[in-house]
Amino acid sequence: MDKEYNDRKILAENSMDEWTVEMKAEFLELQSDWESFHEDHSAEKARRDEILKTDKINNVLPEGIDEGLSNVNGKNILEVYRHLVTYVEQHRKELTHEQWRQIELLWERLGKRLTHVKKNLSGSVMAAIDEQKIRYDVIKAMDKPVATMEETPAEK
Repeated sequence: MDKEYNDRKILAENSMDEWTVEMKAEFLELQSDWESFHEDHSAEKARRDEILKTDKINNVLPEGIDEGLSNVNGKNILEVYRHLVTYVEQHRKELTHEQWRQIELLWERLGKRLTHVKKNLSGSVMAAIDEQKIRYDVIKAMDKPVATMEETPAEK
């Protein structure tokens, strides 16, 4: 976008000698508006990038598990549930609203993954997973609303 703007600006400036005073004034006004918009846009982008950096959750999944959960199977799904719930439990007071959203997405993906591997799980593993689900639901019910209430107007 910047390259296109600069190319068109150069073309316009090269033909300014043929412009009326009104055309030149309008061009300068439009140029000022664009540069102001561009500065505002860049500042907003930097602000959002900073929020994403600070709201990015680390170590929410066990080492070696990708965020897409494609490598979660019947042998490690209970470990993933335990790790995620323990992470949420340990960080429940400092999680932001955006971090809760990220965790919710992971939780949903994990639930979908469970449906794929469920047939390979024993009753005791399913019971342990159900226990983790209950722990998570209690933590979420108690602490997610607080994070949502503390959300700043800029995050809305």
